[in-house]
Amino acid sequence: MYKYIYTVLILIFIGFKSNSQIILHISEVPNDTPETDTLYLSSDINDWNENDINYAFSKDINGNYKLILSDIGLPFEFKITRGGWNNVETDINGNRTENRVINSIDSISEIVILGWHDHLYKEENTLSKNVKILDSSFYMPQLDRTRRIWIYLPESYSDSEKSYPVIYMHDGQNLFNNSTSFAGEWNVDETMDSLITAGNKEAIIIGIDNGGEYRIDELTPFSNNEYGGGNGSKYLEFIVKTLKPYIDNNYRTLSDRNNTAIMGSSLGGLISFYAILKYKKVFSKAGVMSPSFWFSNNIYFIPGYRDNYPMKIYFEAGDRERDNMVLNIEKMISKMKKMNFPDNSYKLKVVKGAKHNEKQWRSEFADAYIWLME
Repeated sequence: MYKYIYTVLILIFIGFKSNSQIILHISEVPNDTPETDTLYLSSDINDWNENDINYAFSKDINGNYKLILSDIGLPFEFKITRGGWNNVETDINGNRTENRVINSIDSISEIVILGWHDHLYKEENTLSKNVKILDSSFYMPQLDRTRRIWIYLPESYSDSEKSYPVIYMHDGQNLFNNSTSFAGEWNVDETMDSLITAGNKEAIIIGIDNGGEYRIDELTPFSNNEYGGGNGSKYLEFIVKTLKPYIDNNYRTLSDRNNTAIMGSSLGGLISFYAILKYKKVFSKAGVMSPSFWFSNNIYFIPGYRDNYPMKIYFEAGDRERDNMVLNIEKMISKMKKMNFPDNSYKLKVVKGAKHNEKQWRSEFADAYIWLME
């Protein structure tokens, strides 16, 4: 079943951490691995980019895959892809697997790829009856491309005349359906059903798929010397000037700022924080989960708080995330205090033992929703 390539994964430390190298060799891949496909490392060290050319394995004439990582600290988590989450590695039956983790030299083992998602996976549709695809190719004039848009409508929508608050969420592939997610869905639809049954406020959820290769570019308001990006303003303009008017015109929504929120994780958390500051007349609430504030220091240059635009910002992160995640959020909160943001305008929840992944955000979505919507 497998091609035997190279059987060693070596960690070499040369001098201090700043000079360390990690050399990864893949020992086995399935026989159906296309010869022309590039293999990529998708990790918390590159914000889970599934086709980052800077983390592509090289392949020699003998078919050996190798990747040299410089200045990488431990621990880190990763998966191997062939360029997208549709063709991420799986177990031998095509099921999604937990992230690989290298905690220390002692935890190193061979990289063995058992299967590929697109070759083995049997689609598991986990959508609740309250979710549908609004449009598989909704046009984004600000970026001149199209995107799949999802919509969750509360159970009561079809048999009432009520209007509802709306939350716009990024990375729509990961919100509702296990078959479209890369590492398990957020269970937003099932969680919303349960929250509403328990008496919490109802809301419409709009899920916007990320653009794959465009994800970094669209979800970052500023550029990064290594990763590029910086078209977040155009992406937000699409939400505010194209998508939101469509939703408000075609569904019963409470369209005012007090009933409009935005939420996301990682780069989605970064752009959600930026959105509530840039479009304070549109959004009054933001769920900022594990935000990638490391991407650019420009994010810390925030405007002063204005009493006529009260807002609520829910920060959440795990204490085992990389890139000084919690420290960066605390730095932002310190800056917010200096800019006169009142204590009741934000909340920070640090989850013990949680890492930078969908599992964390799935488990914390309910708490974020309740606090933002109360």
